[in-house]
Amino acid sequence: MNNIFNDDIEKYDFIKMFGYGYYEDWKGYEYDAEQEIVQTCLLPFYNKNHNVLEIGCCGGMWTTNYLSSNYNLIYCVDVVSPTFTLYSNIKYIEVESKDYYCTGINDNSIDFVWSFGTLCHFSLQACEEYMKNIYKNHL
Repeated sequence: MNNIFNDDIEKYDFIKMFGYGYYEDWKGYEYDAEQEIVQTCLLPFYNKNHNVLEIGCCGGMWTTNYLSSNYNLIYCVDVVSPTFTLYSNIKYIEVESKDYYCTGINDNSIDFVWSFGTLCHFSLQACEEYMKNIYKNHL
């Protein structure tokens, strides 16, 4: 593993801090931020013929409520085991620490990438590596 990722959090440290798949909704204090996010960031890209990669699905809030019924196949990539119901169109891939390479996802199989509240836990170098691998190998 390249040492540029030394500052990124390890799988077991993540689990100690956040547990196994916390579920958080995004209802704001003064307005429904969750619906605003859906309307602006997801709805324009819904396509039941497309496959989506969700990075860091955790408790599956976005996966089960907004992705599973609006896409053909959802690849969920996370460092924790799934804690939510996996539907027939969800392929859950539990990865090891610092795996920014889309392990387990076939080349040219992704039409849309979704991540919410996950990439903020990665270093800039890790985000860059993820984006390079997504673009180069999977879109």
